[in-house]
Amino acid sequence: MAKTTYSSFTRMLCAAVLCCLVSCGSSEADSTSRGPAVEQQIQKPQAGKLRLMIAVVNQGPTIADTLEGRCDAALNLIASELPERFESVPFAERNKAIRELEAAGQDPTAARIAEKLGIDRLVFIRVMRLENMLRVGLTMTLAPDYKTSVEGTGYALIRYRNEKTGARIYDTALLEAMQRALAGAVRDSSLFAHVKTIDQVRPAPPIVISGIRFDDKKMKPDWNMFEDKVVTSYEMVLKIFEAIKDAPRYVAYDIDSRDSMYAMRKLYMAENYQAPTPQELGLLESFEVRYIISGSFTRNTPNEAELTLTLGSLDKGTYNEIVKRSTKITADNREQVLGALQNLARELVQ
Repeated sequence: MAKTTYSSFTRMLCAAVLCCLVSCGSSEADSTSRGPAVEQQIQKPQAGKLRLMIAVVNQGPTIADTLEGRCDAALNLIASELPERFESVPFAERNKAIRELEAAGQDPTAARIAEKLGIDRLVFIRVMRLENMLRVGLTMTLAPDYKTSVEGTGYALIRYRNEKTGARIYDTALLEAMQRALAGAVRDSSLFAHVKTIDQVRPAPPIVISGIRFDDKKMKPDWNMFEDKVVTSYEMVLKIFEAIKDAPRYVAYDIDSRDSMYAMRKLYMAENYQAPTPQELGLLESFEVRYIISGSFTRNTPNEAELTLTLGSLDKGTYNEIVKRSTKITADNREQVLGALQNLARELVQ
């Protein structure tokens, strides 16, 4: 039984469809392996439709599950949602072609298989995971010689875990990341704008929530939120994530995934109550993070503070402010601050 971290009927439906496709694909592969090799008739796609086939799926060392079958199922599902654009050749058909080539004494290279099956694009997939963030790199080589290539990258957050084992459930995140990667590869940001069964995702860059600089200017009386800034700032970062996690224009890193980035590069001085440092910004950019939310919480008078959030971009070592939103806080009230913070965060990513 899977525990839903964030509710989404569509995502759970897609997971069920993917599991069904993986199961059906495995059964077909088993049945063809038991039967005699039969020369197949190549079904040429309609004009303008691309016939796709996965050549290789590579996955990073942090992924325990084997994702090859899931990638095949995801691409088949994507193609079924866009029948006027794509046709996906499943592994069962690919494996059958491999056996036929081997039986004929030919080396079943990816290009030879593609030529045999009339493939327009060979698809090479690389899946990586950083804590709960999934990255799919997709490269498509083009017929007739499969030497020219186009690339796309897609990110998605892993939102579900198995209730009993705690194991990550990759299916929906893998589908979303592959959708984004494919849209990027074909240079069509509206590729999934009108699909019905799967989410209408679009290419979206990752975004990280960084620190909120606290400054009470040593004013009296003390405000508990400033005195307890470690806990307060952590709650702030969590609330910002809750506010932007479903924003269609970005893929937000959760806090565990963000902190895993810092730990990998041994950046232990980043605090949620401090402004991001140049070292932190450089680290984020090295992980392909191009957008960041930071802010400040500053006490101006004994009875008032200003809360500010800023959306910025990172480009070749340069930070650029995109938009800033601020509001006044008139009491040492945690609920007031967290509520105002979520409103500001939603405005930033609209």
